[in-house]
This record gives sequence, C-alpha cells and structure tokens, in this order.
Amino acid sequence: MSTRSELLDHLQSQGIQVEHHADNVRGIPASLLRHREGDAYVVTVGGDRDAKDQVGALVDGLAWVASRTDGLADLVLRVASARDPGLTAGVVSALASMCTSYGGDVAIHLETESTAGQFAPALGQHPPVEGDPRLVTWKKYLETWYATRPTGLARDILEQDRSDSLRLYPQLSKNPKNAEWSLRLDGLQVGKVNPATGWLRVGTAPTAQKAVRAWAAVRPGGYGKETLGPGDAVPAAKLLHKLADHLQSKGGLVDHGQPEHSLESAILRGKVEVHADTEKLQLPWQQEGRTQRIAWGSQIPTLWWSGGTPRYLDALMKHGRTPWAVEMKVAAAGGGYGRYLRQGLTQAVLYRHFLRSAYQYDAWLDSLGMDRRLCRAALLYPQPTASVAPIVAARLGALDLLCRDFDVTPIRVDVPGLH
Repeated sequence: MSTRSELLDHLQSQGIQVEHHADNVRGIPASLLRHREGDAYVVTVGGDRDAKDQVGALVDGLAWVASRTDGLADLVLRVASARDPGLTAGVVSALASMCTSYGGDVAIHLETESTAGQFAPALGQHPPVEGDPRLVTWKKYLETWYATRPTGLARDILEQDRSDSLRLYPQLSKNPKNAEWSLRLDGLQVGKVNPATGWLRVGTAPTAQKAVRAWAAVRPGGYGKETLGPGDAVPAAKLLHKLADHLQSKGGLVDHGQPEHSLESAILRGKVEVHADTEKLQLPWQQEGRTQRIAWGSQIPTLWWSGGTPRYLDALMKHGRTPWAVEMKVAAAGGGYGRYLRQGLTQAVLYRHFLRSAYQYDAWLDSLGMDRRLCRAALLYPQPTASVAPIVAARLGALDLLCRDFDVTPIRVDVPGLH
C-alpha cells in the first residue's frame, strides 16, 4: 500500500510538478494528487484514504479537468492499493460502474497499483453487484416489511402523537420478524419500538450535540435510556412532545441540529414538492393509499459493489413506472457546494446502478408500480439563500455539467430553515 505522502514523495523525486494542496475554489481536496503526463491529466489517490474518498476521486478528478479544459481530454485515475486487497477490488468495481454511467467528453482510464508507486491498467472482471447473496434476504425483508403494519406499543405511540413530525421507519435490512421499528422525530432517531416493548434515547452517550443535550434536559433523571412496556404509549408520547417543544421548530421542522435528517423528513412526509425537470415526483406508498406515518421508501439497502458494506438510499420516489433514486444533501451543513455535493452525485449514480441491476427487488418494485430497469437518479439539495447564490453560482454551474454527464438530475428545493 502506498500512502498519499509516499506517492507525493515518489512523484516529486522524479521532478514532476504535482498539485497537492486543496483547491478551495472548486472544492478539490488535498488528498487528490494532480499532475500532467503529456496530454493526459493524472489524478492519484492514496491507499490510506477510505473507500468513499477513493470512489469519489473520479468526480473530483473530472472537476479538476473541467477547470483546465472545456474540450476533449484524457483523465487517468490511479488508485493505490489498500491494506485489504478485497477493498481495492471493490473500489475499482464501483469506479467501473461510474465509468459505465458517464457520457461526457473526457476519456477515463482506471489504473491500480501494481508495485509500490507503479500503476497499470485495471483489468479483470468484477462480480456483478446483483450477485451478492444478501440481496435474496433483503428482498424478503422488503416485501415482508411492506406488508407489516405497526401494532401494540408502536401503533399506540403514533396514535398519541399529533405533531406529524414523529414517524416509524422500517429497518429494511433487518429481519422484520419482531417488527422492531425505528422511531424518528423529523428524521432523528429517538428510539426503537415493537408491539410490546421498546426504548427511547437520543444518541448513545452524553455529548454536546444539540438533540442529546435536549434529551438530557427533558428526561426525568437526566441523560439515559427510557425503557418502555406495553402500557407506556401515553408517557412516551408526552416525553417526545416535551423533547420536540424543547428543540422548537425551524420552518415547520423540529430543530434537532441534524439538517439532512430534517430535509429527508420534509420530503418523505410530503411537506415539500419534488420536481425533476418538468415531472412531479411522487411517494409510491402514498399512492397506495397508506395513511400511516411510516417512511416506507427511506433507507433502502443497496451496495456499491458485491461484498461491500451496505449503503442506504435516502428516498425512493417515482413518476409513472419510473423509480427515482434520490440522494439528499444540505450543503451548508456538510461542507459547502463543491466536493460535498459531488459526493452526493457519486452516491446517486451508484444507487441507480444498483437498483437497475437488482432483479431480486423486481416483485417489490412491481407491487409499487415501478420497473427497476427504468430507474433514474437525482441529487436533491436546498436552494442557496439569495446572499449565497451569487457566490456559489460557478460551483453549481460546474455541478450541473457533471450531473448532465452522468445523467443525474439536480433538484433544488425551498425548505425554510435549510440551506
């Protein structure tokens, strides 16, 4: 494995001029080493970077190339080996999926480390993402969860609440046998409940995080876990109401300090209309006439490569029979309008690739009136404020071009309090 530092030393020892500082104007990180070899643009990412950074190096590299030329170009993306060879193979598999989805003018060449500091074209067949055996299990979970209704304590807590901010989330990658629902307050997990028992708590330990401090303030006895039994729906609802009141409201959403959870909640409960181009996207489960406050279409398990860590889609929406994989970001909370939104673009592309490939999900999607082969992708984020918009206009223009090249639809929404 070659680290970023070792790769930089190796390149500079050969007299190569390397751009290795962060480009804050374009949101290109210092982790990405950039140089020219003849007419080719070369970006190199160290084996000490995590998989998300290595996969994201492709769109970062394309952003760098776009800042240097507006025409045809060659981009060589070099990925150093990680300590785990399987991880490197997975990253290359995800990057191959990204390249398949790319329709721009830049010719992309993937290379992996052959020996220390030396790279060769990435070769070999990558196992298809739909070949992962977990998909058979997840398919069963999706279908079973979709047929499950909350009963007992889980149902009673919702019935006691009148705020509309409280929702049950099915844990779609877990066995629904005991029907343990995640209980969330505008996206913030505040507990888990099943028909008979459950618990309430924010976070896992006392911290300075806003919602954690609020929980410690409203719970009798201070911070800790509140254990629930069959007759505890009323006190549980009252305690959550006190928590919501303590945190107050921001634009009609509980101000718990985690804006991306708030954005997801606003979309999933239909508080904000979502338009992709000229089409209004819909929440599939609402079309089914489901009135329960359950976030059926959130946190759907996906993979970026066979054998990889599960990744969870923010929202599944639809137009006609077309599913939409919607990735959500709040730029101001996550680090700005450059690289952070490009990470969302990468996620949207890989979620779409998975859903188009996962034939195991066919019956579930068909029950919602959708055809996986038609799946499209969107990157959704709040509209920047009037004062910020002129400052970030160039970045968003560059992002729109990248979205075009990957056939991802950028969607800006107006959510009061979120930017």
